[in-house]
Amino acid sequence: MYIKNFLLFGILGLSLLAACDSSRVVEEYVDYTEGNWYYDSVANFEVDIRDTTQDYNIYFNVRNSIAYPFYNLYIQYELSDSSGRLLRSNLQEFTLMHAKTGEPFGETASPAGEGIGLLYTHQFPLLNTYKFESAGTYTFRFNQYMQPDTLPGIYNVGIRVEKAKK
Repeated sequence: MYIKNFLLFGILGLSLLAACDSSRVVEEYVDYTEGNWYYDSVANFEVDIRDTTQDYNIYFNVRNSIAYPFYNLYIQYELSDSSGRLLRSNLQEFTLMHAKTGEPFGETASPAGEGIGLLYTHQFPLLNTYKFESAGTYTFRFNQYMQPDTLPGIYNVGIRVEKAKK
């Protein structure tokens, strides 16, 4: 009886957690465990889109430590359809810290590890109310576009695609 109740509450709890973020289509990250995002390390994400009547919001996510030496981050992103046709390409600048004080923006995440300190999570809009042309798999590519070839203090980059509210 105890195990049966435990399983029932467990399944109910997981269902509630899933329902809390019903707008999310995908949210994925590439991890840079050593905390370095190299210039030639392109983060690729494939997103399967089935509903072409739906508008979507697309976000770029990044987690950095205080060791990140700049207040901003430039990325180049590309969006391609399943045939490889380039649909969008853009250079974006995002502000991770206050330019004068160096105070980090973003939400404080869990500690990155011994000697690293806290991680700061940022979510930046890339495309709002974007409508995909056809059903299929779309590829997003992100690469850092900063002067040094190696960006220290970057631990994760990711994407979030969610259904836009009408």
